[in-house]
Amino acid sequence: MTEASRESSPEADNRGTLPEWTDTQGTMPELSGLVLAEHDLVATVTWVAKLARDRSGADMAGITVVLDSAPRSWTYTDPETLPIDDVQYEAGRGPCLEAIRSQVPIRIDDTATDERWPEFGKEARAHGVISILSLPIAVHSDSAFGAFNLYSRRPAQFVGQPDYALSQFVDQAAVLLLNARDFWDARQRAEGLQVALRSRATIEQAIGILMAPGGRTPEEAFQLLVRASQRENRKLREIAADIVERTSGRTKEH
Repeated sequence: MTEASRESSPEADNRGTLPEWTDTQGTMPELSGLVLAEHDLVATVTWVAKLARDRSGADMAGITVVLDSAPRSWTYTDPETLPIDDVQYEAGRGPCLEAIRSQVPIRIDDTATDERWPEFGKEARAHGVISILSLPIAVHSDSAFGAFNLYSRRPAQFVGQPDYALSQFVDQAAVLLLNARDFWDARQRAEGLQVALRSRATIEQAIGILMAPGGRTPEEAFQLLVRASQRENRKLREIAADIVERTSGRTKEH
């Protein structure tokens, strides 16, 4: 995305009304005031990435997390960051991964002159990225579980960013991100359990219906459901639901 197109977007027009990165009084209430139940997980982490971008003056931002020992892009404000991040993941080295390993911020002031990760710098320059700041994300842990990645099309964009502001923002954002992840994991498990319980109740009801007319045992009735499921290539609970619905309809007719 070019600088011109960025400035012409509605989102860019609103950036001037937001507190500066150093304004922790403006930033922290926004983070702490987010109600997780009102936003899904993707919306939550994307909102945090946009907040980090806007406070730092970056042009783009993303969040990398480590899952099953492998780094992955959790969210981003611009898809142009993805190929830049992928170069790090494939090579196993780069500013983001170094920030996660070392648990200290990693800054590149000019990708044209920084020689630490040449393949990364080349890809970043190909997308117009000049300066970068990667901030480790950790919460009372011996190791970071991810990093904020901030990208700018200007050199030395992140020089002089106050350490206290960075630290406060990342610490509170890390708590929010962990809480969001745990909240939605728990919610998905609860919803899955409810579906499973409803399915079980429906299957048991269908078994009872199949047992009634012919004196079948519960196992025989269950095997009828299984064979119908295999024959029609449908889920067992769907077959059971059809039986329950048909029986209920006949009962209402009488």
